[in-house]
Amino acid sequence: KNMPSAQAAYVVGGMGIHWTCATPRLNSILERWDCIPESEWDELYRRAEALFMTNTNVFATSLRGAVIKKNLQELLQDRIDSNYPVQQLPVSGYRRLDNPDLVWWGGPSDILGPLLDVNQDVSQRFQIIPNLLAQKIIHKAGRVEYVEFQSLDPWEKIEIYASNVVVAGGAIMTPQLLWNSDIFRGEESPLGHYLNDQPLAFTQVVLSKKIIKEIQSLEDYDERMANSHPAEEIPIPINDPDPTLWIPVQDERPWHCQIHKDAFNYGELADNIDDRLVVDFRWFTMVEPTFENCVTFSSEIQDIRGMPQPTFHYVVPEENAKVAHMMMDDMVECALSVGGFLPSSPPQFMPAGASLHYAGTYRMGTQNDNKCVVDPYSKVWGFDNLYLGGPGVFPTATAANPTLTAGAMAIRSARKIVA
Repeated sequence: KNMPSAQAAYVVGGMGIHWTCATPRLNSILERWDCIPESEWDELYRRAEALFMTNTNVFATSLRGAVIKKNLQELLQDRIDSNYPVQQLPVSGYRRLDNPDLVWWGGPSDILGPLLDVNQDVSQRFQIIPNLLAQKIIHKAGRVEYVEFQSLDPWEKIEIYASNVVVAGGAIMTPQLLWNSDIFRGEESPLGHYLNDQPLAFTQVVLSKKIIKEIQSLEDYDERMANSHPAEEIPIPINDPDPTLWIPVQDERPWHCQIHKDAFNYGELADNIDDRLVVDFRWFTMVEPTFENCVTFSSEIQDIRGMPQPTFHYVVPEENAKVAHMMMDDMVECALSVGGFLPSSPPQFMPAGASLHYAGTYRMGTQNDNKCVVDPYSKVWGFDNLYLGGPGVFPTATAANPTLTAGAMAIRSARKIVA
C-alpha cells in the first residue's frame, strides 16, 4: 500500500550480494538496545568487525574526502559533539595488495571462509543448497521437527531435519515464513508489526571550484596527479579514492549522514559526467517503532514464490516527520558548503523502503508479553530450537546501517545455540 521501494533478495547470500558495505556501530544511547550490557556490546562488535573485515582506511587517502571533511567540520564545529566528528565511514573490505587502486568488498564468502572449501574437513559439516524455497516450518509442542522446501531443480518437495533451525530471511520474508507456518499468527500478534524503515534524504553534489582549488593546494597533490594522463583537464587524480565519510547519530542531530558513492540505480550518472566531480549525500533518520506500522500477509493471494502476499502499512509519525525535515535542511546546508546540486538529482526524500534497512518485524524482548517475538538471544518465544536472525530482531529505532549490529546479535545467538 505505501512502501513502494521495498525490496528483497532471493539468492544465496541474501542482501550480502548487494550492500553498501558500510559497517558503523550504532549509537550506544540513542540506537542500541540497553538490555545487552555495554561491555558485551563492545566485545560482540569487535568480533563482528573482524568477520566483516571492518576498517576505516580503505578510502582514507582520498584528496576529495580530506577537503570535504575539513569543510564540513568547519561548518558543523559548533553543532556536533566532539565525540562524533566528521570521520571516515567504517566499511567491510580492504585495498587489494596486487592492485591498490581496487577494493575487495566484504561479503558472505568472506565470513564463511574455509566452510566453502570442499577439500576441508570442516565443509563436511556445512552445506549450501541453492534453488530451494523455504515454505513451511513444521513444528509440534514448541519444537521444530523439519522445514518444507520447494526445490526448483529438480521440481520437487524436500524436507530438511535439524536439531536447531535459524531463519534469516530478512525483515519481510522471515515473518512471512513464520506466518505461513502458523507461528505467532493472530490479530494481536507482534509478528510483522513494529516495522521500521529509515526516512532517507538524498542528493548528488557537483564539487565547487573552491573545493577543487583546495584539493590542488594539498601537500601531496602534485605527486598524486603525476599518474594522470598529460591531457587530463579535470584537476583530480584519476585514481583518487572516492570520498567516504560519516557523521554519526548524536543527541542534537538524530540522523546518520553518509558522504560517498554507491551503486544504487537512483544515483547513476549520465555517461558524459565525470564522476570525480560528483558526490552522493545520504542522510537517514529514525522512526519510533509502533504496532500500527506493519507488514501483513494474505491467506488468499500468493506471491511469485507461492507464499502469502505481503502488504505494507507504514506511516511516519508526525514527530518523526518533523525531525526528517530538520534532517533535510541539514543535508542541504552541508551539500551547499562543498558544491551545487546536480540538476538531475536535487535534494529529495526517497520513497519509503529505499533505505533497505527494514527492521523490527520479529523484535527482541525480555519477556513473552505479546510485544516481541524472540528472547534476548533471538530464540522464538515458546520454542526450544527456533532462532531468528537479521535486523528484524531490533527492538529500537535506528538511523545507521544495520548490518554490523545484526551480525553482533547473531554472534550472541550462535554462542547460545552452541552452549
